[in-house]
Amino acid sequence: MPSGRFVVLCLASYAAGALVTAYYLVRWRTGADLRAHGSGTLGARNAATVLGKSGGVAVALIDLAKGVATVLAARALGLEPAHGALAAACATCGHVWPPQLGFRGGKGAAIAGGALIALDPAVAGFALGVLALASAVLRDSKRGGLVGFAAYPCIAFAWRGPGVESWAQALLSGLVLFAHRNDVARERGVGGTAP
Repeated sequence: MPSGRFVVLCLASYAAGALVTAYYLVRWRTGADLRAHGSGTLGARNAATVLGKSGGVAVALIDLAKGVATVLAARALGLEPAHGALAAACATCGHVWPPQLGFRGGKGAAIAGGALIALDPAVAGFALGVLALASAVLRDSKRGGLVGFAAYPCIAFAWRGPGVESWAQALLSGLVLFAHRNDVARERGVGGTAP
């Protein structure tokens, strides 16, 4: 049975993720609904189309901090690393499917990325290396990022073994890839539905 502390952390993480930074920062700064601009998604890349590069960077840093904070909160509560990964998955779900915004949010990469870095810096370092290489080869940072997220579980299993922590991290990476499924489908030329 999950402990009460873990349940509370998961609920709080989901709520924090659902306070989608890009949406509320654009609302506060311009009064605009970011969903009506650019790609319509609520992430740093689309926020930059309205707020400029600095606004996009601010969104990315805040979302990264949310992921890191979730993992640190789990540690402070004396929970296992796997619990931190699962709580971060809840935060990512809140970001991707915020109920107050009609379950239409961002793609969760920054929150999940921050959490994965905090969970296992060594594995994250290798995954970031893969990301950088893939971005250079593909000449596309977004596709390179997806390769990095796909590589993370493989590296975790090879580095740490197929333990509970590695599986929880794989779930977190998988959530990001699932949120980007329509982008992947479009790249492959098979269409896809709106998020």
